[in-house]
Amino acid sequence: MRLAFAPLAVLVAVATAPPTVAALLTSPRPREVRVADDAEFAAAVRAARPGTTLLLAAGDYRGGRTLEGLAGTAERPIVIRGADRAAPPRPATA
Repeated sequence: MRLAFAPLAVLVAVATAPPTVAALLTSPRPREVRVADDAEFAAAVRAARPGTTLLLAAGDYRGGRTLEGLAGTAERPIVIRGADRAAPPRPATA
């Protein structure tokens, strides 16, 4: 008796998370970037290009910051928003 085995094809889907701030600093193209804390936010703002979306993690972020040098366009704005509506970022109180 001969047994024949058909090839088994397996498809693996890889979910990709938005890149980190370090990836934004070295990438030539705009993208969504996860920001974990206030220090990363400052670095991400400096590196943002038209079309970049900064996704701020929950936590405290220093208020009163002047965001200079941002240069989005009508077609490719720079967007800064919370990563999770249920746990939004907050301005630091101290």
